[in-house]
Amino acid sequence: MIVSRLMHIFVVLLVFSVVCPAEAKEVYLSQSGSGLQDGSSCANAQPVMWLNQESTTLVGGDKIHICDVITSMLEPKGDGSPDDPIRIIFEKNAKISAPTFWIEARHFGAGINLEGRHFYIVDGGENGTIEATSNGTPGSYQHSEDISGIHTDHAGDIVVRNLTIRGMYRRVPNSQDANKYGCGTWGSSMTGTNVFENNVIEDANCGVQWNTDSTLGGTLIIRNNSMSRVSWGFAFGGGGDVRLQFYGNNLSDGYVWSGHISTGDGHFHNDPFHIWTTSSNTRFVELKIYNNRITGDWGDNTTGAIYLECRGPENDCPAFIFNNIVSTRSGFTNGAIALKFAEHVRIFNNVFACPGNAIHLEGSTFGDRSTSSRYIDVENNLFDGVGVPLAENDGSSYGMVDYNAYWHTVPGNDPHKITGDPKINQEFVPRPGSSLIGHGVNLSAYFTADFTGAPRPQDGPWTIGAFEAPNK
Repeated sequence: MIVSRLMHIFVVLLVFSVVCPAEAKEVYLSQSGSGLQDGSSCANAQPVMWLNQESTTLVGGDKIHICDVITSMLEPKGDGSPDDPIRIIFEKNAKISAPTFWIEARHFGAGINLEGRHFYIVDGGENGTIEATSNGTPGSYQHSEDISGIHTDHAGDIVVRNLTIRGMYRRVPNSQDANKYGCGTWGSSMTGTNVFENNVIEDANCGVQWNTDSTLGGTLIIRNNSMSRVSWGFAFGGGGDVRLQFYGNNLSDGYVWSGHISTGDGHFHNDPFHIWTTSSNTRFVELKIYNNRITGDWGDNTTGAIYLECRGPENDCPAFIFNNIVSTRSGFTNGAIALKFAEHVRIFNNVFACPGNAIHLEGSTFGDRSTSSRYIDVENNLFDGVGVPLAENDGSSYGMVDYNAYWHTVPGNDPHKITGDPKINQEFVPRPGSSLIGHGVNLSAYFTADFTGAPRPQDGPWTIGAFEAPNK
């Protein structure tokens, strides 16, 4: 009888523990703690050491609030869940700030270390910041180390939003500094759906370098960010089945990373967007690059503003590139869009207003329309003052090239090309009477909005370039 009752109590407790998991925590955090140190508010914050200790394990639904200025790396333990991610939230004016985050004994450093973590949201709130204040070129800065704002190696289902990440490596322009150091966020072997949105990154070798797991693949969404003074804005070399969307981003001024250096091939490659797929395990299920603006000076060591290096299995880079504006003071060594070993690429309604080549094909990049499986189609683009609109070598070729506009450049062989004054303003928006209005082909089968999100016509001709205008 007693045994039966004990078994009953055990079963009830077991069911209770399953149905009623540990209650989510909401904890405020400061560097050394404050007040009662019970974590109930910024005035009574827990110290950073409480979060970083091995015995503190976070669970789904937990919220960690960052207060004031934290001067050391955060390393949360535990994972969230799809329905209840763990949230790290910056209160107003909160920072993670130090001369560097480098820990010599570990040969590692980051503002927030999410290595191996899953289902996290890091939200900068109103003005949250992660910054290294003295990490950069030797002799000019106190430290010269390879750190990142947020480290996401082997992590998954990570969202980073509303943050300013700056100073991960401040390189002196045209110096002999050969250190390829610092990323806004860096991670390899990432899984699940990972989002980087509404952030500002300044001064780093790479803004975002996220690579998916070579077997499991993953989804990457990089949107509405501003990145400046970076060598690579976005870089990817992951594997598996990949879905990648890169849109609404502003990228500028990679010139900081120019200058001949004494190691490697003698220079950096300053590319706002660069992906490479040398692995047979990489296959893009989706690859969309749109509504981005690339401006400023990118220096003299570049490959492309949008550089796809796709030597892998057939159909591994089926890119859709549309509504982008490349209006830089400097040209790109290969082209504003540089395609290597690529097939299955559509380039629609972009604006190219930079020196040098606008589009460049190499490595037997094929647009052979004799087979339905190959195409490099170029339609509805504005080429304004570029050196060569459509360049190619190594036996590469284009597919459909038509309905493009050419101004202050040598026109292509489009059957329906436009060469009249585009009458655009400084933002490349067509004014009344522009030759771009109503002279583009309708591509609503592929997309339906312009650079601003305004709808394009479902029927009838479109405006050439990134902006739709009334057909008058």
